[in-house]
This record gives sequence, structure tokens and C-alpha cells, in this order.
Amino acid sequence: MGSTWAIGIDVGGTKILAVAVPADDPSHSPAGDLLGTGAEGACHAERVETPGDAESFAIAVVGLVSDLVERVGTRPSAIGIGLPGFVDHAGVLVRAPNAPGIVGLDVAAVLGPHTGVPVWVDNDANCAAWAMSVYDVPGATTVVGIMLGTGIGGGLVVDGSLHRGRHGFAGEVGHMIVDADGPACPCGQRGCWEVWASGQGLGRLARVAAIAGEIPELVLAHGADLTGPDVTAAARRGHPEGLALLERHAGWVAVGLVGLINLLDPDAVVLGGGITADADLLAGLVAEALEGYPTMAGRSDVVRFGSLGPIAAAVGAGRLALGM
Repeated sequence: MGSTWAIGIDVGGTKILAVAVPADDPSHSPAGDLLGTGAEGACHAERVETPGDAESFAIAVVGLVSDLVERVGTRPSAIGIGLPGFVDHAGVLVRAPNAPGIVGLDVAAVLGPHTGVPVWVDNDANCAAWAMSVYDVPGATTVVGIMLGTGIGGGLVVDGSLHRGRHGFAGEVGHMIVDADGPACPCGQRGCWEVWASGQGLGRLARVAAIAGEIPELVLAHGADLTGPDVTAAARRGHPEGLALLERHAGWVAVGLVGLINLLDPDAVVLGGGITADADLLAGLVAEALEGYPTMAGRSDVVRFGSLGPIAAAVGAGRLALGM
């Protein structure tokens, strides 16, 4: 680790991940090192469960920072934090269904005095999108980063800079309405993209199919309360019902991608989040679904899966804190 580095922190609904992010050459992706697949001892990362209240949250983050500083052996130049939800320009979490305990908390103001270094705060998907633009498509000027996990988050890099919008809420792609009569979303709307295209959406598609009697073998094996992992496991085994559901899910992923590509005509759309673990199953299905839309002719190749996996948001937070 060089003398200039930052701590990047990704706050999720269930865990907080902190990584040491060097001010390195962006042509070298940190994914291997930080995920423990690089040189022995290069993995400087810590994680804890996300506390439910603001005071415990602050204590947990300060503890993570202390642990990383001890492991690295030098003091960081800055700390970047990605929060899950609507983060305004002041860095305050305004709305967060998955982290209600820290809504309204001025994280930078609370943590700064305890850490002794500048604290920078943004939406977690913005952080991830920035990391994707730096490491996955260096040189691209317009990039859409999409985090497909339990829900769907997004970030927009336009003309080489993060586009945050008037209130700081730009990039909330998971809450584009793609099915006006669809199921209720935790955000309060109906038929949001993440209702069908997220990891939870895959489980919802399976349960709808179970009620309709379309997947009798999967229901016999797993019961009617199927989850996304049940479906992907079945698809990986080559089970036809699992493969059919995964194809349907890929179709919903494509619906949102088509709208984003038509809106921005980006250099790249990079997909990240937990769903990247199944990129080998999904990539071809998503590409095939995209090719079915006339406006995607010659443009579907801008969609790719990112290389940073579960550390994208933390790495992006660290780089943004360093101003890089």
C-alpha cells in the first residue's frame, strides 16, 4: 500500500464493507487483491453486520476504520462512504428502506471528529458506477453502472463526471416504472424495474409461475416459496424450468436496459452487484433479449458485466474520496 490511500466503505442493509483503496494506476484493477485472490497479504478489507441505529452505526464504522489503519500501518488521506438510498448533495441519507436507522444522519459530521480525516459521502450505486467507469471501461466518457442485487441501484457517469441531478438523487434506475399495474415496490410505487429484474424479482417470478402451475418440478423440489438462488441453482444444473425462469428474468433486465440505452446512448452499461456471480448464465440471455428490440440493433454490445464484484461500491467510495 502506497503512502496515499483512502478507506472506502459500502454500507448495505445487512453488512458494512470497508476496504483500503490505494491511489494506484487505474489500469490495474484492485479486484484480485482486495478479494484475496492476489498476492498473499494484499487483502485489506473488513466487514461487520449493519447495526440498526445511528449510534451503533457510528461506533461500528469507527471500529472498521481503526482496524484497517492498524492493518495497513499508515493513516489514510480520506474516507469515502457509500450509503444505500437517496443521498442529497450534503451527504445526508434522506430515504432508505433498507437502512432506516441512519436516515437523516449527517455521517461526515459525526465520523469526521472520530477519524481525524475528511469524510466524503454519496449513494452507494454512484460509488460503484464510478469504480466501474475507472476500472472496467477506462477512457469511456458516458457510463451507466447498475448494481443488480436484492434491489437495483444505478449511477450515471456523463462526460466523465458523476451526474447527481438537482437533489442528488439521479441514477435511481431501480425505480423506473416498467409495469404500471405491477406489484408494489418498497419505495411505494408499483411496477418498478427492481420488482421484476432484481434478485428478489427473480424469486417473485418463480412464485408467480408456481401459482400458475408452470413449474411443477421446481415446486415439488423446493416448495411454492421459491427464491432467486433456488432458480439459479436449478438453471445451473440444466433444469428446463429453472432455465426458462432465468430467461424470463433476463427479459425484464433487458426492459430497463433498453430504456437507459435509448435515453443516454452510453459508451458502456456495466452490470455489477450480487448477480454478477451468475454472469456466465445471464450474459447470453440478456444479450439475446436486447437483440429483440429494434432500437438495440448494433448497440447491445455496450452491456457488460463488471470485474469488481461485491467491492465495487467500496472501491468507488475510496477513489471519490481521493478525488480520483
